[in-house]
Amino acid sequence: FITTRPPPTYTTHYCPPPSFVYPPRGGGGAGAAGAPADPESVARVRARVLEVRDLAPGSTVSYGATYTTKRAERLATLGIGYADGLPWRLSNRGQALIGGVRVPIRGGVCMDVTSVDVSGAPGVEAADVATLLGRDGGEEVALADFAKAAGTIEYEVLTAIGRRLPRHYVGGPGAAADGSR
Repeated sequence: FITTRPPPTYTTHYCPPPSFVYPPRGGGGAGAAGAPADPESVARVRARVLEVRDLAPGSTVSYGATYTTKRAERLATLGIGYADGLPWRLSNRGQALIGGVRVPIRGGVCMDVTSVDVSGAPGVEAADVATLLGRDGGEEVALADFAKAAGTIEYEVLTAIGRRLPRHYVGGPGAAADGSR
């Protein structure tokens, strides 16, 4: 799922908004390069852990066996893939956060699922939440870092997020003070 928040920026104050959408905010609110230090990101992408498996050394992962375990590893399958907008180019090089711990993507980003190595994140179970973009605990997968790992730009990442991911809007017109609707 994706969480978005319209941030107050220059365009909010000086550009008249269209009547049916929020005004363009620029990439600063999303954590794009050139944004103020430590901005509150307006986008977060999360997925549920579907299953966790223990693999022996030499086990292969993903279509085409694009990753081979070098040691005993514990892999979690996330319910997100390239059909949801997760760039295929993050195969074997992207990362996620689970419980505030960085976990590397292992194997290919498939259409509907992605595997991550949770060997260094004890206690991960099915139904836990993985953060692919945004903050979790004291860690963050920043938009600029996510885009760089995918070999693209921040705006492509944001516009590629698929319709299958439910949106949760926080803040903005009509929102309660606590951010709920």
